[in-house]
Amino acid sequence: MKAVEFIKKYGLDVAKHKVDELKIIESMGDKLSIEDEKLKSLVESHELVESYGGLESAKKFVGSEYRKLS
Repeated sequence: MKAVEFIKKYGLDVAKHKVDELKIIESMGDKLSIEDEKLKSLVESHELVESYGGLESAKKFVGSEYRKLS
């Protein structure tokens, strides 16, 4: 199952739990599959957006940072 489909079917909380399990597996020296890496990346992206207070706030922050660079 693809990472996006997994999150749609089971939700972000289950995906976060799965990623925590994957981190334990990875720390034991086992390799992760490409789909596991994609799931991990998607969960991290969701957490980053949440850290800015949601998608709209994150977009505003990115826009303001872009204007500072211009």
